[in-house]
Amino acid sequence: MSWARSHLVPVAILALQSALIAVLAVTQSVTFDETGHLAAGLAHWKHGDFSLYAVNPPLSRLVATLPALPLAANFEFPAYNALPERREELRLGVLFSTQNEFYQYFSVVARLTLLPFCWLGGFVCYAWAKDLYGFKAGLLALLLWCFSPNIQANASQVLPDLAVSSLFVTSCFLLRKQSKGNVNDAPVVAGLVLGAALLCKFTAVLLVPVVVAVFCWRVARLDGKSVHFRMVRGIGKAVTICSVSLLVIKRARSDNRLPTT
Repeated sequence: MSWARSHLVPVAILALQSALIAVLAVTQSVTFDETGHLAAGLAHWKHGDFSLYAVNPPLSRLVATLPALPLAANFEFPAYNALPERREELRLGVLFSTQNEFYQYFSVVARLTLLPFCWLGGFVCYAWAKDLYGFKAGLLALLLWCFSPNIQANASQVLPDLAVSSLFVTSCFLLRKQSKGNVNDAPVVAGLVLGAALLCKFTAVLLVPVVVAVFCWRVARLDGKSVHFRMVRGIGKAVTICSVSLLVIKRARSDNRLPTT
């Protein structure tokens, strides 16, 4: 198989998916949930306040709204109650949508900024299936990812679901590599990706017991003279992945303030 075929075809599929998502991002109106996420992301950067939309971690909102900040430079938040249970992001989101003349452009830029998460998920699906069953299987997995209505709908909105899904599948892919012993230096990378997933949405907490279970299962199946060495190595990898992910979360949340713009 030629290099061009194995690389350009997946890139072309991802490019077509990106074009379809861009059309949705530009033509579809902002959803109710997005108004809260956009306002919360703006408040994160402008005032370093993470009390808004505290039901989920802020990573995807921070990424989405960062390039769009100049389009909201003149908007100032009114006084609001910082208690998370008050859910003030919904009220502020409606206010932001009606008082910012560049709101439509702000939302489109924020939506398109999350496209790399979609590319990551597609690439991992392709690489995983290709590793298991070859090039055609990789293309099939990529096509299923790229043209799934659920993926396209979520990828065209400022929501954490697509970001956490991509990081979730990436974490599983790296976990498989680790359990197979194919990668020597990836426990730290796997931990970083798992930590990033946990900073997008709390659903990713399901991966923590999965990491422990996978390596316990691998240890239970070990035999031979090197069983003790491999057991220690397997447990060490699991501990490293979980520890790095927790350090990422601690580092991100240790200071509940960002430099204000």
